[in-house]
Amino acid sequence: MSKDEDAILAAMKAKAAEKKKANEQFGEMTGFSAAKPSKSESNLPKGEFHLKIYSPHKTYYDDIAYSVSAVNDAGDFDVLAGHGNFLTLVNPCEVTIRSKRGKESLKINRGVMHVKADEAHLFLDV
Repeated sequence: MSKDEDAILAAMKAKAAEKKKANEQFGEMTGFSAAKPSKSESNLPKGEFHLKIYSPHKTYYDDIAYSVSAVNDAGDFDVLAGHGNFLTLVNPCEVTIRSKRGKESLKINRGVMHVKADEAHLFLDV
């Protein structure tokens, strides 16, 4: 590799390490543990995942869901059971939750969503 390619690779590795550290700090801030059971160890029925939507002062939803829909800079997105690891900033929108209780909506200003191992956390007002 050339010196330029080495420099680019080193910068990419440094950026990846920064992102990993930021994700770990987010997990510590929100109480989301990386030690959650994997999908194969989850005791939830197929098609369900745990969803928690909360702010520093209030919990808006903390239950099982079939899906949650919101908006980020890329557009509308949905999270379903079995979703891959995911971290995104959520734009002002109406978050839609589908569960055994039916369809519920919550208007939000902004938030951070983290999805891992059939757990989704949406932390609001950050």
